[in-house]
Amino acid sequence: MVPQIPVALEWIMDIALLQSDASLDGLHDDLFFTLVLLRAEPRTALQVPAWEAALAQHRAATDRSQALREAALQAQARLVQADQVLDGLVDKLDVTLRALSPLQRHSPLYARYFGEQPPNRVKRPMLGQQVETMTGWVPSLKAAAEVPLQALGAALEKALLAAADCQTALTTARAAQADLRQTGARHQLVQDLNVLRQQTAGQLVELATEAKLASPRDWAESFFRHTQRVRPTLESQLATLQEAVRDAEAQQAARKAQIVQVQADLAAQAQTDQARRTADQTLAAAKEALAKQAAEVAALEKSLPKKRRGK
Repeated sequence: MVPQIPVALEWIMDIALLQSDASLDGLHDDLFFTLVLLRAEPRTALQVPAWEAALAQHRAATDRSQALREAALQAQARLVQADQVLDGLVDKLDVTLRALSPLQRHSPLYARYFGEQPPNRVKRPMLGQQVETMTGWVPSLKAAAEVPLQALGAALEKALLAAADCQTALTTARAAQADLRQTGARHQLVQDLNVLRQQTAGQLVELATEAKLASPRDWAESFFRHTQRVRPTLESQLATLQEAVRDAEAQQAARKAQIVQVQADLAAQAQTDQARRTADQTLAAAKEALAKQAAEVAALEKSLPKKRRGK
């Protein structure tokens, strides 16, 4: 003989559980909806304290979530500042190196740090490769014979440490946000709310049964917020899929256009970079020729016989 399941337990098994990925706002709405109805019903006064405690638990989880969001945003903002400082040091190194050699960007000293790429190319990736490249500069700059380069090495080392601290802070904040959702306060809130919903549902059915209400199950169910779900028809599913395909095709076309534009920008930039290198080489050659002519003029002047006095 199959044992009879009490009506309260039968209803408990039917109650919809809150999903683990539910937003804090959604959890609040479900929680607060039930709490308002429990407060308004004299027969459910004993259930109110547990739901008020759940509301306090929700507020604590919300405060924690907000604090972690702000910590992540603060770390992101500090990363932007760190990137700006590093970009400024790239520009300063560019100016300093060009001032130390008449060949400017074509000198071996300049090539040691920038190679064939212009400074703006070093700055382009925000941190990332830029940090790796500039980290390799520090030992050379600090050991340089030129005092300005030594000062830049010390400043760069300090800026890189600050950038690393910012990146660590961002990684830590994001990890804490993931923990909050998966194992922390929000996860625990969902678990506790599901238990509380089941317990309260059973108690409400028992109260309705004792009060001999016409429909104990409907009365108990009314204390919980419900979102009506409409099963989509085959026609609506087809329309949704067709719309998704159109959106994907439009996105693909837009990305292809972006690729063409980026390729054109890269070609234009390469042409500009080549023109700049050619102009720098021409200028360096002109300066070298001018210096050679000046040396020749000085030598000729020196070789001329001195004028005799009185003649």
